Amino acid sequence: MHPAHRITHRTAHRTTHRVTHRNGAAGAASPWPHVGATWLAGVLAAVGLGAVAPVSPAVQASLGLSFGTVTCATACMTAVGAVFGVPVGWWAGRIHARRALLAGLAVLSAAAGASVFAGTWVSLLGLRTVEGAGYLLVFVAGPIVLTGLTRGRTRAAALALWGTCVPTGLAVAAVAGGALASCLTWRYWLGLTGVGPLLLAGLLAVTLPCGPAPARTPRARTPRAARTPRARTPRAARTPRARTPRAAHGSGAARPPGTAARTPGALRTRLPFLGPAGAYACLSLIGVATVVVLPAFLTQARHATAAEAGAVAAGVSACSAGGGLLAGWLLRRGVTLTALVPLAVLMPLACLPAFSAGVPLGLGAGAAGLVLLVDGLLISAVFAAVPAIARRDEDVDLANGALVQFGSLGVLAGPPVFGQAVGYAGWGATFVATSLFTALGGGLLVLTARAVADAAQDLPPAPAGLKSGRDTAAHGEALSGRPE
Repeated sequence: MHPAHRITHRTAHRTTHRVTHRNGAAGAASPWPHVGATWLAGVLAAVGLGAVAPVSPAVQASLGLSFGTVTCATACMTAVGAVFGVPVGWWAGRIHARRALLAGLAVLSAAAGASVFAGTWVSLLGLRTVEGAGYLLVFVAGPIVLTGLTRGRTRAAALALWGTCVPTGLAVAAVAGGALASCLTWRYWLGLTGVGPLLLAGLLAVTLPCGPAPARTPRARTPRAARTPRARTPRAARTPRARTPRAAHGSGAARPPGTAARTPGALRTRLPFLGPAGAYACLSLIGVATVVVLPAFLTQARHATAAEAGAVAAGVSACSAGGGLLAGWLLRRGVTLTALVPLAVLMPLACLPAFSAGVPLGLGAGAAGLVLLVDGLLISAVFAAVPAIARRDEDVDLANGALVQFGSLGVLAGPPVFGQAVGYAGWGATFVATSLFTALGGGLLVLTARAVADAAQDLPPAPAGLKSGRDTAAHGEALSGRPE
């Protein structure tokens, strides 16, 4: 190649990657309006998840139920995700994530609207299960839509923002439900939660870009008449296959052609999302259990009123959203997941004053808020790490399904596990339970950080013409769509 042409090629290459780095996958237009609308879909789905909790006394009195029975109305929504998360993730990638997102919002709206006519516990439980199917569709399709809209560090920040959907929605449900409980019946409140998803579905149907359709490569079929019969070798003329002794398959021996050593890296490639999904399950368990157990602690140990306990719980839950926003800010500035993992130690330490009646109420509430702040920060970092680990586009679909499925398991198991621990050993058992799941989740976060580092090493080297760190970063993002 002529030297002048080579210089021109390098300059154009660098300029292209700079444009890609600044504008993301959506071209010259900013993707953030679409990111915000998609995030709002997740928040409205989470509002439906937490809609029963603020009106649970009214539901108990109306249908003659116990408190434990009423909590099943929330558990049945997450149970759908705990069973069907991965299959729905695979299916959403085949029908196009945008359609799955719109379908999820439509199902949420229809089931919530029908709750106005729920006259029995069985009908309410059935409608909540249907609403759980819409919740699952939204939370599987939402990250896939964000992955298609963004690129590089913008993608990491968008997925970190998505990690704030559940705590934000639960906080909105707690505040709005508590405020409207005095002027609306519980049936009308549940029906009201279906208005937002319906309006947003109409808006997204008009404004959200369609994006590329899922790639399906049809298999070429050879006409039967043109097929060549396979030649068969007589048994007597076959050459026996040479077998390599088992001892020769060690680390220092040469392996037969066509075989690969089974290394831990190969195992991480086969199960690339076990780390983030398991970490997300542990973090979801800690966060939801803390929010659920805290009001009971405030009313029983601190003798607070139900309104005061609800307000404190809503504020603590909102701290998780703040942690997600902080994670997005840090990730956009190049902070790695490895640097964030040590913050997990703060969660069990903060549980000590949060569930201690001997400290001032403000200090205890602040400590509980710190638990949720760190929890939300790490959850958002896990969501942002998924595209970096994905080897193929289809892996992102399955990964989001796995995260929803494992996270739903954590949401299901958290309140009963913490409740049994408190019943057996008192409020101090929250520190033990949080320490146990923090240790487990922290180990899985370390595995996730290593998987991100391994994926970064697989990127091709930057061209020689990229001299600055910003140009090199743009090159990696443009090639892989992964955050640094």
